[in-house]
Amino acid sequence: MNTDTGEVVQSCDIAQQFRVSADRRRVELTERGVKDFRATYDVIKTKADRIFMKIENEDRLTESGKPVTWWAMFEGPNQFRWRRDDWPMDGRTGAWQRCGG
Repeated sequence: MNTDTGEVVQSCDIAQQFRVSADRRRVELTERGVKDFRATYDVIKTKADRIFMKIENEDRLTESGKPVTWWAMFEGPNQFRWRRDDWPMDGRTGAWQRCGG
């Protein structure tokens, strides 16, 4: 969702889906309608309003040569933004909004 305009950027019919494992140590990302798209995140740390994760087999590196890691920063039960750990504290992506049903 574009938070400035309220426009839905990606239709919920093809939206990405996040599934948390039963032990809450992994998050699997898939995309509806894309057969071979899958990413698995290993949960490193959780806080009340955010989850710190690393994509399994991540090959992107930060400027300091470490694998890219991500915070999912929740702004409520239905919305979050990504922040790479090497970005400034106020650096975040646009909002990701939960699809209904």
